[in-house]
Amino acid sequence: MMNSFLLLQEQEQQFFVKNCEEDVRDAVESRLKTVYLISDILEHFFPMLSDTLTVMAGGNTINPEDAYLTDDKDETARPTPEAPEGE
Repeated sequence: MMNSFLLLQEQEQQFFVKNCEEDVRDAVESRLKTVYLISDILEHFFPMLSDTLTVMAGGNTINPEDAYLTDDKDETARPTPEAPEGE
């Protein structure tokens, strides 16, 4: 036979499972989604930032890619204008 305190505890647990479990689950999932979003942003942003700063300081890229944007001065693409005559 159960005493009244154990019965009361079991009733409170059943009440929690019925009424509060979904709210708690939704709150935890929402916070986890936020944490995942922030970690994904940091995971993608900081390597590119550090690579860009390295290139700006005169170094080489860590993982060179074919489509890496650089400021190459291609003289054939933009011919220099000729100096005016008489000067």
